[in-house]
Amino acid sequence: MFSRNERPGAGDAGTHRNFRNADPSTTRNQPPAQSKLTVRCREFKPLLRHTLRGFCEIHIDELRLTVRDVAVHTKGERCWAQLPAKPQLKDGALVKGEDGKVQYIHLMHFDTRAVSDAFSAAVVAAVREHTPDAFDDGGVS
Repeated sequence: MFSRNERPGAGDAGTHRNFRNADPSTTRNQPPAQSKLTVRCREFKPLLRHTLRGFCEIHIDELRLTVRDVAVHTKGERCWAQLPAKPQLKDGALVKGEDGKVQYIHLMHFDTRAVSDAFSAAVVAAVREHTPDAFDDGGVS
């Protein structure tokens, strides 16, 4: 494993370090330190449907974690990312809401809205770097 001072991907151009992660602290009664993690977009698959612009595969270097099927959306000037989710099933059939839309179950969840927003912003920035026209109105060319 890497020592505390080694940071895979440190110094690489085009990285996004605005996703904060609480660092476990061994000291009692002190708030955890904040560190920034590097989020990279490895792949983007366009799929234009309502606010959805597509799905991406991201990699968080310091955690050596790849997350597939991160949905990226846009509405007006706002862009955001959502962690993967799966369709809700009951007795083998898709569960639909009153509006007729399929209901989804979130597979992962951040502890706070601030962390979720930071993750979303880092993913959007990484997708924009990987596929600059991903959030354009006409979709990816």
